[in-house]
Parts: sequence; C-alpha cells; structure tokens
Amino acid sequence: KRRGKASEFGAYFDMETDAYFVLLAGIVLLTPGRYGAWILVVGLLRYVYVLVLALVPARAGEQPRSSFGRHAFTSLMLGLTLGMVLGEPLATVATALGCGLVTASFLRSFYWSYGPRAR
Repeated sequence: KRRGKASEFGAYFDMETDAYFVLLAGIVLLTPGRYGAWILVVGLLRYVYVLVLALVPARAGEQPRSSFGRHAFTSLMLGLTLGMVLGEPLATVATALGCGLVTASFLRSFYWSYGPRAR
C-alpha cells in the first residue's frame, strides 16, 4: 500500500486469509473441548456475509472496511491467542470479548448493507 501497488485482489486475498485463519484458530480451540461450537461461529461470519451478499444483493453493497472492524479483528486475534495460552477463566473472557466485538462488527456490516439507510 505504501508504494501504491495495492490491488483489489490483494485486499480480498487479505480478508479471505484472515477469515480462514480465524476459522482454523476456532477449530484448534474447539478440538481440546475447552470451548463449545460457538467458537466456530466467528470463523464462519465472513463466509456467511459474502454468501448472503451473493444470494441477496444489497443496494448499498458490501460495507467498506472501517476502523471499528480493524480494531475488532485485532481484539479477536488477541482473544484467540490468549484463549490458547491462558488458563481459565481469563482465556474464556478474552476469547468471548474478541468474538463479541467481531460479531458486532459484522452486525454493523449487515445493517449498513441491508438496513433502512441502504434503501
């Protein structure tokens, strides 16, 4: 980006790589039985969002990337990492907080794409 060589493909590749990493981290956290299936929901949110946009095109389109979304994703990465290394109850609190912020970010995106403002 700094050199002016950013592309649309690169942006999508970055987002999809992040989504895949989150899904893999959720699978890692699910397998030892520490967390329930809720940990996979946040890993599937990006795919659900893209699928819904493909099946039911929104008038407003896909929401542009926001600073809230970036901060929520950073919190999620921190929460998933702490969920892997900390003991209970801090691991669950950190993971749930990160998952909650990313879920709120996706809810904002759905509202932006399909809410009253989109009409």
